[in-house]
Amino acid sequence: MTDGDPDRRAGHAKPEGREQRPPTFDTSTLFGTKREVILVHKGEPYRLRQTQSGKLILTK
Repeated sequence: MTDGDPDRRAGHAKPEGREQRPPTFDTSTLFGTKREVILVHKGEPYRLRQTQSGKLILTK
């Protein structure tokens, strides 16, 4: 017997009920009036900045 669900065939479990989404933040919440913020991940600082054209650049 073959299961027609490709996710099940690949060994992927489907989430129960409603699909969980990652937290979402509007960039205006992160940046406010600034063009650059520092994010700390596992104790290491990372710089997230907005370019003049509105793109985001993350650097260590």
